[in-house]
Amino acid sequence: MSNLQISRLANRHFSYLTDPVTEKVNPKTLKYLRKNIVGMIASKIGEVIVYGTDNLLLSSFLGLAAVGQYSNYTLIVNGVGSVINQGFSAVTASIGNLRVSGSQERQNEVFFQYSQLVSYVSFFISIAMALFFLSFIQFWVGKRFILSPTLSFLIVFNFFVSSLRYSNLNFMSAYGTYWEMRYKSILEALVNFVISIVLIKYTTWGISAVVIGTLLANLTINAWWEPLIVFSIGINS
Repeated sequence: MSNLQISRLANRHFSYLTDPVTEKVNPKTLKYLRKNIVGMIASKIGEVIVYGTDNLLLSSFLGLAAVGQYSNYTLIVNGVGSVINQGFSAVTASIGNLRVSGSQERQNEVFFQYSQLVSYVSFFISIAMALFFLSFIQFWVGKRFILSPTLSFLIVFNFFVSSLRYSNLNFMSAYGTYWEMRYKSILEALVNFVISIVLIKYTTWGISAVVIGTLLANLTINAWWEPLIVFSIGINS
C-alpha cells in the first residue's frame, strides 16, 4: 500500500514519468548495471554464508544447546546492530549526492566526520552492552543461559568491530561499488569458515572459536579491503 501511494504521488508530481519511452539505455550504462548486479549478488551470498555458518558449526560440533545459548546473545546484538544501521544508512542518499556535487576534499572531510560519529556511537553502545549484557540475559532467560565473561566480551568486541564498518559500507553503497566488492564477501566467508572450523576442531574454546573466526575475518579482510574500495574506487576516482 505504501508503494502504491508513492507511485501515485510520483506520477502526479512528475507526469513525464508516464510518457512512452522509445529511447534505449546505452550499452555502457547497461554494462555498468549488470556488473553491479553481479557484484551485489556475490556480496550478499558471502554475507549469508558468513552469518549462516556459525550456527551450523556450533550445532555440528557442540550441539543444539550451544546454539541456543549463543542465539540469545546474537539476537540482542543483531537487533541493536539493525537499529544502528537504520540510523546510519539514512544518509546514504546524501552521500551519493555529495559525490556528484562535492569536491574530493569535501568528500574526504565528510567521510572522516561520518566515521568519527560511527566510532563514537559504536563505542558507547558497546560499553553499555558489556556492562549490562549478563544482567539482561539473567533477567530475560535465566542464569543458566549466561555465557562466560570472556565469551561475552568477545561477542561485544566483535559487535564493536563490525559496527565500525558502517561508514565504509554506506559510502560503498552510495558510490555503487558492488562490482569491486564481489570477491571481498566470498573471501571473508571462506576465511571465517576455515578459521572457525580449525579452532572448533583443534581447541577447547567452544563457542569462542566461532566468535574468534568471525572477528579475525573482519580484521584480516574487511579492515583494509573496504577502506581501499572507498578511497581508490570512490572518493579518489
